[in-house]
Amino acid sequence: MRPLLLSALFISLCLCAAESCKKPGGGQVTSGGGTGGNTTLFIEPEHHGYLLDSCTIYIKYGTLDAPADGVYDDSQKCTLQVPPEDTVPAASFAGLKVGIYYLFAQGFHPGYGPVKGGVSWTISTDNTMATDTISLQTSTY
Repeated sequence: MRPLLLSALFISLCLCAAESCKKPGGGQVTSGGGTGGNTTLFIEPEHHGYLLDSCTIYIKYGTLDAPADGVYDDSQKCTLQVPPEDTVPAASFAGLKVGIYYLFAQGFHPGYGPVKGGVSWTISTDNTMATDTISLQTSTY
């Protein structure tokens, strides 16, 4: 029993020492964002599985939360895009760099009326061929 207890204590100390050597934030992206990079985001707004073609997508750089003042950095109306899998209504933002973003959709569903929704997104690598496709869920308001 005593060797088992000593082994557990030794492993715990090693894990604590290893944890203390990590960079603050665990190496995760916690700020930044904006234009000047190589990543493209395709945002496909949905409501109950129905892709919305009557929708505007707004993007805020450098935050994971909706802006308190309601001011966004850019916006795009959904148009027919051709991401890798199929032709769908989507908005695209090209030339984004590593960082954090908040995306907000506001549009119209033919059966439910006005819809809106938001999602946080992180781009963690700057790759010339990177394309992220995001399914942004909305709800009625």
